[in-house]
Amino acid sequence: MTFKEFLGHCTAQGGNWTKMLMTGIKEVFPEYWEAMPDKTYEFQDILQILRDDLKVDFSEEEQED
Repeated sequence: MTFKEFLGHCTAQGGNWTKMLMTGIKEVFPEYWEAMPDKTYEFQDILQILRDDLKVDFSEEEQED
């Protein structure tokens, strides 16, 4: 899944990107969400989880002209 596709599953959280990305994890990867330790996550933590654990593709997609 690309990051752009993943973002389509996220819900805005008043400008809090960390919380917004976590809503996407909860929706798309519910088993992973349930297993996440109850702690405060930083934005970089969530990006690393998405990239390394959940294999969300952050590579740039070719733009059509």
